[in-house]
Amino acid sequence: MKIRPIHLALLGLLTGIPQAHAIPLSLAFGADASASDNGWGGGTSKSDLVDNMASYYDTWAHGLAAWYNVGNFHVVLDFQRDITFNNVVAWWHRDVNGAAVPNVVDLQIWNATLLAWDTVFSTTNAVATLGPYDDPTTWTSRPTSFAFPTVTTDRLRMVYDTNEIYQRSREHAWLHEVAVYNVNAAPEPTSIVLLGSGLFCLAWAKRSRGSRSARR
Repeated sequence: MKIRPIHLALLGLLTGIPQAHAIPLSLAFGADASASDNGWGGGTSKSDLVDNMASYYDTWAHGLAAWYNVGNFHVVLDFQRDITFNNVVAWWHRDVNGAAVPNVVDLQIWNATLLAWDTVFSTTNAVATLGPYDDPTTWTSRPTSFAFPTVTTDRLRMVYDTNEIYQRSREHAWLHEVAVYNVNAAPEPTSIVLLGSGLFCLAWAKRSRGSRSARR
């Protein structure tokens, strides 16, 4: 097939569109992730928490599983730089009706001046925000979303109560992903460049067609 200008234009536009079932690009993508412990069973990968994947197509063994009834469990994301955000979306592995999702969740940011964690969000009913499966055809997860006033920090800690889960459903928490966003912020420069490239190619294609018509 001959590559025409219109094909380049479409490519420029489409490269800015996520693949099917992909979650929006998280500000935490590639951050350094640590936790209370190393997890267990098929959930022992801290790096999975910041890979921008809420579903997997190779195996069920992803994410970080907290043990049953061990009290507060925490995950820390170190961004290695200051970022500004106001929304955190936690994705929970293959949950059924909220049984393995914690109700009690605290979000904390690192205060470099006081050398302490400041709580910016707390809830005792996180299951109420539980969303649909990312991709129900594969090994997937469901999100809980937490919004709060905009903050800037280089570290985020999410603390959740495993005792509450066990007492409610005899289950344990299993986290797939911790995504971080600055909602209503200006678009990333990359998105602007991709869109601009697509529009430029469309304009170029139109101009080329006009020039050929004029020569006929």
